[in-house]
Amino acid sequence: MSGLTSHLTKVQKALRNDLNKGLNHNNGEFSRKLGQGFNMDGIDPSGQKVGLLDRHHLWSYLCDPFNHQMRGKFLLQVGMAELMNEMIDTYIPLDGDGSNHTRIAVKDEFMDFHTQQGKWQQCFDKPLPDTPSIEQLTENNKAFTVDDIVKFVEESGNLARRFRWFETYAANSNFYLLVAKPLLSMGIVGSMEVERRVKPLKDSILSKKRNRLSDSKAVALWRASENLKHIMQAKKVLGKSITDSKPVQL
Repeated sequence: MSGLTSHLTKVQKALRNDLNKGLNHNNGEFSRKLGQGFNMDGIDPSGQKVGLLDRHHLWSYLCDPFNHQMRGKFLLQVGMAELMNEMIDTYIPLDGDGSNHTRIAVKDEFMDFHTQQGKWQQCFDKPLPDTPSIEQLTENNKAFTVDDIVKFVEESGNLARRFRWFETYAANSNFYLLVAKPLLSMGIVGSMEVERRVKPLKDSILSKKRNRLSDSKAVALWRASENLKHIMQAKKVLGKSITDSKPVQL
């Protein structure tokens, strides 16, 4: 699926639709055994279960300009105001004087982007699809399949196409630079790679001697460890380039 986090929300819903058709047969088997993991609201289910989505995937979906064509088919399970405010507040800090002027400006810009108005009006190849009734949208949301999403991905292109779109039409936009670009840049990795990266969290940080560390402090220590690794790697690369470079006469 081209590694785009903005596709994951659609893929998960399409997969759920396909599984519902194949497993349920009105007996609720899928909903009982697997349904909780398909958390379309991006919030982990209760207990020790982990959902397939988090809020960043939903925010990334909102920032993808090609997802506008899914409006008549895909129904977000979270209110737009709630998602927008969370997204902007997460990526846009308060101004230096404690005011929220920048947040308000970026929210206004996002609303223009989302509705294809203002400076974004001429940027889209296709107009917004007609808005169906909530009843019709609910039915459409149950109908699209993985095959439909594969076709959409093939037609809408990859991550590079998203960046070309923004860099052409809105390279200096605060919404793009501060919100959409970081979200669309998020990569997708396999679970084994993630487990390898966080292994030090279990083996050297959350050890028996440190078993009273809170989760937030343990994560902060792990991030510090990762950042130090990046710094050391950069030093090695820079050191080698300096060593290999020719001496300069002064």
